Amino acid sequence: MKMFRPATKPSNGLLASIGLPSRGLQLIDAVKAGLASAQFKHIAVLMGVSPLRLGQCLGISNSTFYRRLKHGRFSSEESDKVVRAALVFEKAVGLFEYDQSLARCWIQTPQKGLNGQTPVQCFRTGVECQTVGDLIGRLEMGVLS
Repeated sequence: MKMFRPATKPSNGLLASIGLPSRGLQLIDAVKAGLASAQFKHIAVLMGVSPLRLGQCLGISNSTFYRRLKHGRFSSEESDKVVRAALVFEKAVGLFEYDQSLARCWIQTPQKGLNGQTPVQCFRTGVECQTVGDLIGRLEMGVLS
């Protein structure tokens, strides 16, 4: 008989994989300084969306997005949105027992608990990110919504 073994959490999270601390004063300083465009692109790739699409979901206009890429750094407000979205995605990865491909599919699939919107469409504001995080928490507890 095969015994069930729960997935083990990877030692480093999404933010650590792009060279950012997962929390604390160092993360605050990094957000205030603004994320490098390479970090933004890396987060988008990990989430399974194009960088432009992620920018749109975060409420960054196309012209501003291309300006930031050219400049090489995003503003602190934009960086805050990116980090917030990345932390929600990290929760989704945990929901799917650390299978990033399943989490990528889930954030791009309309969810009943989000009134038919995809989670990635709900990354624009802190309230929306909190709502997605709450949905993930309910799903972890087995409350289907």
